[in-house]
Amino acid sequence: MPRSNKILFITLTNIGDAILTLPVVDELRSYFPQAEITVLTGPRPSELFEDNPYIKRVIIYDKYSFLSRKIGLLRLLQNEKFDVVVDLRNSLFGLFLRAAYKTSAFLRVPAKVKHMRDRHLYKIRDIGNVLGLVKTDILHRSLAQYQTDTIYIENILKENRIFSDEKIIVISAGARSATKRWPQEKFVELIEALHKEYKARFVLIGDQEDGPVNQYIAGNCKVPVLDLSARTTLKQVAVLLKRSAVLITNDSANLHLASYLDVPVVAIFGPTDDVKYAPWSSNCRVVKKEISCRPCMKAQCRFNTLECLRRVSPAEVVVRPYTKVIVEGNPYLDEVISYDKGGNQKGWFSALRFSRALAKKRFDLAIVVNPSNRSNLIPFLAGIPKRVGYDRKLGWLLTDRIKDTKFEGVKHEIEYNLDLVRSLGIEPQDKSTFIPIAFDSEKWAEAIFKRENILSSDKLVVINPAASDNSKMWIPERYAQVADKLAGKGMKIIILGGPADKNICQQVISRMHAPFIDMVGNNNISQAASLLRRCSLFISTDTGPMHIASSCGIPVIAILGRSQPGLSPQRWGPHNKDGRFIYKDVGCIECLAHNCRKNFLCLQAVTVEDVLKLAEELIKNS
Repeated sequence: MPRSNKILFITLTNIGDAILTLPVVDELRSYFPQAEITVLTGPRPSELFEDNPYIKRVIIYDKYSFLSRKIGLLRLLQNEKFDVVVDLRNSLFGLFLRAAYKTSAFLRVPAKVKHMRDRHLYKIRDIGNVLGLVKTDILHRSLAQYQTDTIYIENILKENRIFSDEKIIVISAGARSATKRWPQEKFVELIEALHKEYKARFVLIGDQEDGPVNQYIAGNCKVPVLDLSARTTLKQVAVLLKRSAVLITNDSANLHLASYLDVPVVAIFGPTDDVKYAPWSSNCRVVKKEISCRPCMKAQCRFNTLECLRRVSPAEVVVRPYTKVIVEGNPYLDEVISYDKGGNQKGWFSALRFSRALAKKRFDLAIVVNPSNRSNLIPFLAGIPKRVGYDRKLGWLLTDRIKDTKFEGVKHEIEYNLDLVRSLGIEPQDKSTFIPIAFDSEKWAEAIFKRENILSSDKLVVINPAASDNSKMWIPERYAQVADKLAGKGMKIIILGGPADKNICQQVISRMHAPFIDMVGNNNISQAASLLRRCSLFISTDTGPMHIASSCGIPVIAILGRSQPGLSPQRWGPHNKDGRFIYKDVGCIECLAHNCRKNFLCLQAVTVEDVLKLAEELIKNS
């Protein structure tokens, strides 16, 4: 094994491409924690690596320079005598430099590893496998942020009267290529629709080239918009993104920066391939139109229409409810009425029309489980004589109110909801939850089992690694290790996730060695329930599928962090008889949830051995 003291990291020359390689730097640091890392990069992304305590030296390489300069640089690097060379550009530098170990331009990356970030990571992990290296945990990402950048962003927000308790939505409307840009007028429509729904503050980001697009958006919006075009460095943008609730963007460098920082992202894709370049935050979503010619990956639209982007409407960028299937087909219900406040029923006029439709039903009682202004207003306008709910959010419109103490987190969410029934003088006898069995979903599950040669005697373990928030996310590599260990004991592994979970699931899949069944993005809630009913164990964090698994009555392991009472395991853990949760108290005086400043140590403290021990116990007793 080499001394591994000196590493040359040759990254890509575009900013977005270079950000996609930052996880490789993290990986290098985990394999070689004491190494001196030299980065060779282009002028534009050099800021990502300069003044970085994890990087010893940054060498700026201009691919347009004279051949003599390139040869001189090659000789300089040869004299450095690096132990490891990681060349993600597959350049002549990597070819001619001598090193004990280096990435190979001829290394074949498996077809299942599709995302460019994961393809980069595969190359460095090949070195780790060859050397038999053991990774160490790193506490900080390889993107240095300084107090001066934080102060700069805080001052800009303060000057524009954007306060710490206000929700910020960051918009990145520009892109290096015009074929990646969603029409600017649609960004205007989107911002105004989001403002009505969330009352958020909006900030536009971009470089000097994005200035005209951002000026148009800011000048045509009827709501205040802060335009920071060409006023921020990459590191200052990083500070702003970490302060924001979500980034809405085209396929751009900011998309990958937010993904690296694990900030929620909604990405609008046109001609580029989202399979390779989609956001990879733990909470992200791609909006696209699957027309016949996309993805074309062309610099110019051959039809000169850019229909793949023009057909994306602002309404589609807002997440839609999809939980109707949970109650459809329930024999205890006479009717299911769907209300989509974010779709074609958005706005207060639509709420009024919906109330009038409800009035015709002549309901006697309304039980309002979700305390929101709209939820309390609609049954009032519908003239329902008895309205039961919580004393919050226009609660005075209800006839019967109970105190909302959910924030105390002293009991499970189910018990809090049943308090509304208890207020009517009814004591619930059966507290189990129920999801109806759909015939079509059962047939779907049977077909899946037949296709995958799954026998009734097989022990199936489902791993659901994605979650809606980074404060719920366990480490992908540890999920992969758990999956491999259980597979080695004869279990069959299913990786489960929704369409928006593909990126985080791919992080787990790319680290696995054992065979698995890929059930990511190809099922709805009803189908997932039919699948889970046939399984022996479900492993997840605090997610919707975890509660579905609990409702199906199968053993559940929930890996939970967050110690805020209202977010605690006592309130949100699995609720079935064979449901267990793993939570580690790491001594935080105050839990900041998704704003954690300790890199979610409560989740990092949960080990692979913790999960395996509980898994073996539950499977043995099932």
